[in-house]
Amino acid sequence: IYLMDKVVRLDTAGPFGSEMDGAARVLTTMSLVQLLLFVGLLVVVTSLLGITATQGRHKCMAAIYAFASASCAGVMLMMSMQILQRIQVTQPMMGRQVQHLCDATTYIQLGSALHCHWASKYGEVPPCGASCSWKVAILEKGCWLMPELCESFSYAARPVENCTSTLGLAAGSQPLVSSLSSEACRTACDADIKCKDFAHSSATTARPEVCLLFSGTVQLHKAPEWALVQPSQVPSYLQGETSCWQRADPMVLTRFGRRNLLLAISTIVLAVVLAVSAWSAFNLMYNMHHRRRNKPNAWQLGLLMCCPCLGPHRKFQTMQLSDESSDES
Repeated sequence: IYLMDKVVRLDTAGPFGSEMDGAARVLTTMSLVQLLLFVGLLVVVTSLLGITATQGRHKCMAAIYAFASASCAGVMLMMSMQILQRIQVTQPMMGRQVQHLCDATTYIQLGSALHCHWASKYGEVPPCGASCSWKVAILEKGCWLMPELCESFSYAARPVENCTSTLGLAAGSQPLVSSLSSEACRTACDADIKCKDFAHSSATTARPEVCLLFSGTVQLHKAPEWALVQPSQVPSYLQGETSCWQRADPMVLTRFGRRNLLLAISTIVLAVVLAVSAWSAFNLMYNMHHRRRNKPNAWQLGLLMCCPCLGPHRKFQTMQLSDESSDES
């Protein structure tokens, strides 16, 4: 959540110029979480009042608890709606910014301009123009932020014939090959921002299992574990059962959407629980103020209001629902 709030503030900083002061006023998900924590503490305090009112039948404490619970339920419900709305508003914004920051050219260019320690291993760096300089000026803790955003990716399956044919290779690519499992091969591709797709071939009688990165940074994949191969040699390495994968979206987008949804669901559930608790407190107040024999209590009145068909039931026929006696009526 902290990572994605940084991305939202980076996107919002555009209209405010080269400073983040205006973007600091943006309502972030972290602000909503902090407000939820404050309301949660308030719920704990009011719950103690409710327990005391229930045990000692204190009318004043019961009233305070009832109104506080109803207020907190309303706040929680509004916050859950705000979180759901925020998901719809910020999801395209975050996807655009994260995809841009995780582009190999932008990633290396900004890392070099920010003098990040990891930028030197990528070799030649494109020059930083006006747009790059503006991003460097507003990108807070970019040397830490970008690796966190681009540490892992989802992958989409590619047709196997695109992998085993040299026609599927990009111009100027330098395939790298090693003997790794499928999971280790994916991890190796995640660790290299220049890796766009990879293939894994199961072991055969003539060759062990093969991990092949179609592009990558040579400095990160050194011998003897890795070896450079010519594009024309790629089909000869993929002789076993082959699966090909192409890099898609960064996993941080999926994690953020899932956690935001869980946060909204948890808030809605808490709002419902607080509403039920407030209703119970109001029932307790009614019972304490109108505790009379042969009269329905608050729960029984609620049942009659919600379901009038219960009126003829023998349990309610013995009760006096009106303050007027039968003789006076």
